[in-house]
Amino acid sequence: SLGVVIPLVGVLPTAAARRGRAARRLYGRLMCITLITGAAYPWAWVLVDGAHALPIDLAALVYAILDFCSQCMFGIILLRKAPALADWGDDLQATVHLQHRGGPGQSQLPVSTDDL
Repeated sequence: SLGVVIPLVGVLPTAAARRGRAARRLYGRLMCITLITGAAYPWAWVLVDGAHALPIDLAALVYAILDFCSQCMFGIILLRKAPALADWGDDLQATVHLQHRGGPGQSQLPVSTDDL
């Protein structure tokens, strides 16, 4: 849906670029995996369940490959490149605030990344 694609392609690459080259490259790889597998799942469904064009064992293989790429490869790449994101948590904790509306004014309370 556009609610996922627009931030994925428009907003988040800019945030990753601010974190440096390693974070930008990592985000680019993860974004490509997400977009490609996200676009492939509906086509797989059309071939498997919609048109019944593939036998059941080939259909299971198609879904297994898509699941492996979308979940396992994503996780492996993310964990192997985790040092590129190591300082993101500290910066996020310093900038995220919770708006508490109580009484005549507003106060900003710091929120830890554990609460997100």
